[in-house]
Amino acid sequence: MKKKFFYHGASMRREFRPDDVIEGVEIGFDQVRPGDVIIFHLTGDAEATIHRALRRTGNGWITRGDNNPAPDARPVPPESPLYLAVAIERGTRVLPVRRGWAGRLTGAQHRLRRFIRLAAAHFLAKPLILCWPKRDAAKLEVTRFGKDILLTEPGGRPVRARVRADGKLRMADFMARLHYRQSDLEKRAGVVFSKKT
Repeated sequence: MKKKFFYHGASMRREFRPDDVIEGVEIGFDQVRPGDVIIFHLTGDAEATIHRALRRTGNGWITRGDNNPAPDARPVPPESPLYLAVAIERGTRVLPVRRGWAGRLTGAQHRLRRFIRLAAAHFLAKPLILCWPKRDAAKLEVTRFGKDILLTEPGGRPVRARVRADGKLRMADFMARLHYRQSDLEKRAGVVFSKKT
């Protein structure tokens, strides 16, 4: 039996795009192969999940979204109805979804791209932050909204930050780290900033 699903989310973003229509074919639990993209609905979840099957265990299939850093916490049990993603309807085009070894290689390629993107952002951002000319943080206005702190520049541009549970301030805005010294922002906000970026 065939069924169509709408994709949204970020866990399989390279394979699928938001609003893609994914055509699924009902498949038996024993017919799934590692690397297949399966669509399943776990009890307690409001929506169906579309992830890649990694391996089979005694409890069921272990799955993971290509962009997720770790496998899903709950395996897909044998009694769960499964659909195999076989095609993507994107506008007027219909694209096949790779299975088995080809699917495993595709998933590995997506994870490698994510790792390179994150590593490049980490290693390129720090030198840029260190050598960029800094602004005077004393001119910033400080407004608190519960755990959020809004530092506003004289021109009205907001600099976003959030107080973590341990009381440290975590910057949510790359431009703030680029334009202001961390120590100056700590003094102005009156809290200690997290050293993690």
